[in-house]
Amino acid sequence: ANALCYYPDGTPAPGDVPCTDSTDNSVCCGTGYACLSNGICQATGDELQKPGASEFVRGSCTDKTFRSSSCPSFCGTPDVDNVGGGEGMEKCTNTKQDVYWCVNQQNIDLSQSEDICSDSNAVVFFPGTPTAITTIGVAQRSTSSTSSTTSAPTTMSTSTTASSPPTNTATGTGTGTSTPTPTSTSPPAETAPASSGSKSNGGVIGGAVGGSLGGAAAIGILAFFFLRRRRGRRDTGIHEMDYTPVEPKTSATPLVHHPSTPHGPDDVLPVHEVPGSTEFESVKKHNPDEPMELPA
Repeated sequence: ANALCYYPDGTPAPGDVPCTDSTDNSVCCGTGYACLSNGICQATGDELQKPGASEFVRGSCTDKTFRSSSCPSFCGTPDVDNVGGGEGMEKCTNTKQDVYWCVNQQNIDLSQSEDICSDSNAVVFFPGTPTAITTIGVAQRSTSSTSSTTSAPTTMSTSTTASSPPTNTATGTGTGTSTPTPTSTSPPAETAPASSGSKSNGGVIGGAVGGSLGGAAAIGILAFFFLRRRRGRRDTGIHEMDYTPVEPKTSATPLVHHPSTPHGPDDVLPVHEVPGSTEFESVKKHNPDEPMELPA
């Protein structure tokens, strides 16, 4: 950045500073001037308030011979232009293109600017639209100048991202992202009573089935105990009947004759009692597995 700068005739330009140090040679501008992308120096701030100052100036170059393509090759004709210093330039306002003319070269009044701009041989044409690279002597301002050139896309991206949230675009367009709002969680709320109802119905059905089974089981148990008790009573009655003694009846007692004993017509035969039918029936009912007691 401390490299020396020179005018077209090789005269040093001690007050000028290179616009960039990324190349071997560069355009040089004075303090308070902005370095434009077309190689012109543009006065800013207080420089514009100086008497006789021009807004646009052809500056100097780091190449003393002025043969580098990085040097401003315009407004440097000997005996016509100020080759030993900077030269003012005027921009043509009757066109949208980037067109200028050299003040010293034409040596005319500024009121005749439109006539000069109409002559293609008297003007300097630059393609495209120039941008400010940096401002000499104003480091912060150069940073702001650079940021200002890049702030436009940043602002556009910010506005684009600002419109991307659903809450903003929904109110603006009414189409896009406003559709997600109807998709609430109301269906689960409606299905909740159905699930609870099914649970309650299941509980009622289960209770009814369980109650029926429990009632049947209780009835079965009661019937089992009732039949068992009744059978026990019947068995007890049978055993009592087996062991109940029966008095013998003598009314139907037959006579038994013993032929071995001789007797006469007047002899009285001995009579033996035989168990009656009642005692015989009781003997028949006696359990054969138990011992039976015979009469003496």
